[in-house]
Amino acid sequence: MRSRLILGLAVAVGAFCGAALSPLSAGPLPVPSKPRYVFQRMGEDVLGARTITALRQDREGFLWVGTSDGLFRFDGATLVRYGASEGLEGDAITFLAEAPDGTLFAVTNREVSWKRGDRFVRLPLPVPSERRRLRGQVLAFDARSRIYVATAAGLVRFPSTSDAGSLLGGLPEGQDPRVTAVTVLKNGTVLFFAGNDVFQLGGDGAMAERLAVEGGATGPASALLEDASGRVILRTSTRLYRRERPGEPFRSDDVGLPGANDLGTIALDRLGEALVPTPVGLYVKRLGRWEAIDRTRGLASNAVLAVCEDREGALWIGYGGGGLERWPG
Repeated sequence: MRSRLILGLAVAVGAFCGAALSPLSAGPLPVPSKPRYVFQRMGEDVLGARTITALRQDREGFLWVGTSDGLFRFDGATLVRYGASEGLEGDAITFLAEAPDGTLFAVTNREVSWKRGDRFVRLPLPVPSERRRLRGQVLAFDARSRIYVATAAGLVRFPSTSDAGSLLGGLPEGQDPRVTAVTVLKNGTVLFFAGNDVFQLGGDGAMAERLAVEGGATGPASALLEDASGRVILRTSTRLYRRERPGEPFRSDDVGLPGANDLGTIALDRLGEALVPTPVGLYVKRLGRWEAIDRTRGLASNAVLAVCEDREGALWIGYGGGGLERWPG
């Protein structure tokens, strides 16, 4: 986050125990297995009771906060709202993304828009409005700045924001065409989730390749992304899977992990590890096990919909009907 954002925050660093220690008690203090953290309420006057559905820090350091009632830009002190008068189609923001050139994209239930100056411009999707259902990780970009959009009619690709998009084919006959998540891996490979299957996009009109998911998957998917180790994470409404390396199947990795929310998606922290919002808290993996950060650990609510780690390592957490909090870390 840019310096004026951080300098404007009153940083809470946790609880301090002032009891004196006798010489006999010197040595390492016991660390609780589930410590309680101190979170800061942010933008309370504006965001206090709103449902936060998406969070994104842009390359300039602003935090963009998607809600069920509009998009807000936060500089640590002031919230600026973007809505219909700034070109956004609809108020309910479902996903935020930043293109390789720094362009911010905002997704609502039916439209994708990109920021140009102080306004948003709609990306004309070549599918009927009723075939869109734009929720979860429905937007991705490749190294050539091409834009991929997951829709209920199939996968759409735009050469750029100034070019028309086209619906990509290549699915096997009889395959459910509804695409609910898309990602571009570091090596340029495009993966997407259609129906109940993961596919790898073929080149030059070639047939898409179906990838194996151990035990099968049930859609829709809310996240499909690559972590820092090159593993690919798939999050569906009920399960979480990982693919360790190309050529291997996706295998379940969700023992102790609740199902997904209807809104929101997984984020990665600065180390490339998954931060998983759920209806019963934020889940992180530590020592090979999923661990919950919930109200017993200091959260305002268990209904976590969105999470983002900023450049300084602070976590921003958005709630369903509970506004926004920040954990300095």
